[in-house]
Amino acid sequence: MKPLEDNRNRLVDLNDKQLNQITCIQQVTMKHEHQLQIQQTDMSFQHDFISQFISPICQSVLDVIPMLVKRNTINDKTLLYPSLTALCEKLSTELPVWTNRFVHNENTKAKLINEFNIKNQRNPVSCSNVAQLNPG
Repeated sequence: MKPLEDNRNRLVDLNDKQLNQITCIQQVTMKHEHQLQIQQTDMSFQHDFISQFISPICQSVLDVIPMLVKRNTINDKTLLYPSLTALCEKLSTELPVWTNRFVHNENTKAKLINEFNIKNQRNPVSCSNVAQLNPG
């Protein structure tokens, strides 16, 4: 009977250790999900702030500075830039590149989300804490 009792005790210990590991994994997963939610909130705000506030201001500045230089209201040459007009032209030229990069980034994110969701639909994980990604 002693070997059976020893085996049972080892199985109980193993079961306890596995339960502790599962609990730790769930805690790490919950912490990770919480951190992701915070980052998503920050990113959403930053995206909205840039697109709704900063971008319009920058576009206005890029439009107004060359007119002010032309009218001699401000000097074209400053301590920071040899030519404000050239800087505005450069930034205006680069704007479509950044716009295209943003569109490409959004498309890549959508593709990654879809691939993740499709993969998880084919091979579902039986954990209650795992959720599908939602775009946005």
